[in-house]
Amino acid sequence: MDNDATHGLYQAARQESPISVMFQLGEAEGQLMGVYLKSVVPEIPEFEDGENRLKWTFRASRAQGTAEDEIAIAFG
Repeated sequence: MDNDATHGLYQAARQESPISVMFQLGEAEGQLMGVYLKSVVPEIPEFEDGENRLKWTFRASRAQGTAEDEIAIAFG
């Protein structure tokens, strides 16, 4: 994709700048899980071009924080 979010993610990886990451698993009430990482330093992505769509892989990215606040998990 050629949009601002993609460029921002790649730029953060090149500069080793921390970004926040949130993802959600599930769609139905009572079957949701959300994970939030407030400070993740992404590695420069590896490109997997063996399929029809180009995929990025961030293998060695690391979460960081202070006072054990690297990750928050919620269920709903």
